[in-house]
Amino acid sequence: MLEEKTSYYVSKLEEADAKVANVKQRQEEEMRQKHIADLLKRIDKRENVERITRIQEFEKEHVMEKIKFDSIRAEQLRFFKKKS
Repeated sequence: MLEEKTSYYVSKLEEADAKVANVKQRQEEEMRQKHIADLLKRIDKRENVERITRIQEFEKEHVMEKIKFDSIRAEQLRFFKKKS
């Protein structure tokens, strides 16, 4: 009888330990997944910042070229107007 009770409680403790281990494993997996998601989010954010910076630099160069073109054109117009 005592041996049966001992065996019963030992099995219950083993079941509880298995449940705790299972929960702990799930929590660790969830933490790993969260860490990966956070890392991907930071990488995505950095890539977006870099992309926006490249776009702004392209637009800046485009504006500078337009200003240069307009200045040359204005100079040409002044030159031909003077010549006339």
